[in-house]
Amino acid sequence: MRRPAQISLARLEEIVGAAHVLTGPEDIASRQVDGLHPSAVVQPADAAQIAEVLRFAATEKLAVIPCGSCTKLGIGSPPARYDIALDLSRMNRVLAYDPQDLTLGVESGMRIEELLRVLADQKQFLPLAVPFSERATIGGIVAANSSSPLRHAYGGVRDFCLGIEFVTGEGIQAKSGGRGVKNVTGDDLHKLLIGS
Repeated sequence: MRRPAQISLARLEEIVGAAHVLTGPEDIASRQVDGLHPSAVVQPADAAQIAEVLRFAATEKLAVIPCGSCTKLGIGSPPARYDIALDLSRMNRVLAYDPQDLTLGVESGMRIEELLRVLADQKQFLPLAVPFSERATIGGIVAANSSSPLRHAYGGVRDFCLGIEFVTGEGIQAKSGGRGVKNVTGDDLHKLLIGS
């Protein structure tokens, strides 16, 4: 981090709690990207904490990379800087599930394996046989647009995502799309986020 580490770490601990700001060598090493290591791993519990962390990072000019189970960190362009790993693995809940309407809302840190178990209870499935399925999270799958051989029969990630709630780099909470299949008001901004 550019600013004195103790000041930055103290502010991050205020936002997410001291137990959820990790600086141990193993935590840092497991989230390296192209040889760059973060100074801290921050684990927010909800979108409000993500927004606060990103507002702080923008103010302090800190580079943030989101991650979950770290199965897709090697995908994309190499970063120029890397100060904070924003670990979303604590955000792993089903927010809404309507089996009759075939709609589901989950947090980005939910593992695909766990999601498939939830769907199996209702004799349903999500046709995403992605690599590292025992560890991969929904957020990583969406961010990497990680498809599978099943996409030829059922479609890819873009076909299953009706809407996304997200936080911008400035720390503003926003959303695009919705829960209904016929939600066509405005631009499909969430489609731009898939694979971004």
